[in-house]
Amino acid sequence: MSSSVTRVVALLRTVGPVPRFCLLAGTLALLWLACFAVDRVFPIVTATSGPIPLLTSMSREHAVALTVFIGPATETALFQALPLHVLKRARSVGTSRAIWASAVLFGAAHATYSLAYALGAIPLGFVLALGYAAQMRAGGLPFYLVSSLHGLYNFAWLLALGMLLQ
Repeated sequence: MSSSVTRVVALLRTVGPVPRFCLLAGTLALLWLACFAVDRVFPIVTATSGPIPLLTSMSREHAVALTVFIGPATETALFQALPLHVLKRARSVGTSRAIWASAVLFGAAHATYSLAYALGAIPLGFVLALGYAAQMRAGGLPFYLVSSLHGLYNFAWLLALGMLLQ
């Protein structure tokens, strides 16, 4: 499994920045559709759970700023940049383990909403960490790539939940 993750990172590193962004955005779109479908059958995000109570208690502008810009930038710094840079410097931890650790940390940070929400956040954290590691290896700007992808993902949820139409 770990060699597969390393191979995907190496493959993503070989493509240019725009195709890399498109591949990761497409992966996140498929992940979003899967989460949305599961959420319709087994509601994880409801009016009384997940981030909805917090977001509905603030203005639409503040909710968008927090969900699309501030949250993704903060989470990218804490759950992708910090773990991947620290674990990669440790040298005893390979890329794939660092990616998995980042994904689990990302999921655990979302456990404040519910266990189901946290488990659903782990695949998202994995894709974001994978993108961060690939962009890091390619010598690009991984922080901007990952935080913008995360912001787009969250924006899609705001649209789907009708939070922008109020």
